[in-house]
Amino acid sequence: MESPPTSSLPGTTRPGIIWLAVAVVYLALAIGSVWFGGMNPDEGFYAAAARAAWHGDMPYRDFGYTQMPLLPYLNGAALAWSDFGLFAQRTVNGVWCALTVALLGLWLVRRHGQRTALVAVLLLAANPAWMYFNHLGKTYAFTGLAALTVAIAHLELKPGWRKCALLGSLGIVGLGCRLPAAPFFALVWLAAFVELWPRARGAWPLTAAVVGPLLTAAVLLGPFCLAAATEFRFWTLDFHRASLPSKDWQVGWVDHLALAPGAWIAARRRAGSSPRSPFGLGRRGRASPIHCSAPCSSTWRRGRKEALPWPGPWRSRGASPRSCGAIC
Repeated sequence: MESPPTSSLPGTTRPGIIWLAVAVVYLALAIGSVWFGGMNPDEGFYAAAARAAWHGDMPYRDFGYTQMPLLPYLNGAALAWSDFGLFAQRTVNGVWCALTVALLGLWLVRRHGQRTALVAVLLLAANPAWMYFNHLGKTYAFTGLAALTVAIAHLELKPGWRKCALLGSLGIVGLGCRLPAAPFFALVWLAAFVELWPRARGAWPLTAAVVGPLLTAAVLLGPFCLAAATEFRFWTLDFHRASLPSKDWQVGWVDHLALAPGAWIAARRRAGSSPRSPFGLGRRGRASPIHCSAPCSSTWRRGRKEALPWPGPWRSRGASPRSCGAIC
């Protein structure tokens, strides 16, 4: 493994001051997203689901819920201190969002230096779509945190059945909050499984790599399937499948690339950029767009028209399956 870079921020011997300024700017933008971001009709639904789950009701069996069942329990526990209001829910999602940014920054500092981490944090903070949707009272923020955690674990851990089992289990937690994120988690797990295949000695490592995630799914999702199998299938699959014909899939390539910055970063490197890109992605052949796009993968909205609180091409736009392909 190559040694981590030692580059520091240019023009200063006190990087802590720069990071403090970045933190203040990010906090100001986050507060603005919480208090002044356009309201979304789904936010009240998710707040009510979190309150119901916290008070003992089970999704699907006791109330309808259009996503996978884990997030109402996570946000319900975090919202227990409040009245389960919309702004409290946004604050909780802001915490998940801040943890995502902090995790990305710390990892990039260790692997690629402070300049790369600073650029990455500023790119996320300056992305109005990312900030807006991740602070909404919906599923994007925690799913993004789970996606980034899985991506970093994939890049850091050595190939083996433990890595596959861990990535699969973390992926179950992520898709247990938002089912459309399943392709991302499945592809990362499959990449780890492909790494394991030629190194496996016997059937045990391959079996453990598969059984571990299945056991996690049985523990976390199995009770909901057993308690209300028909309702579980309707709310997580049939409900969304019936709504697909009414969705608008006409989205321009500018929107695709804005939602998946890893796509154009990878395209620039493939087009013959210098061995070390300005984003500090490492040597040619070592870079992966996964860690660039993972925090953005949870904003894939399957073409849903949602009015955004700013003018321009982002208004009333959504991402299509091509965005998922660009991210992958």
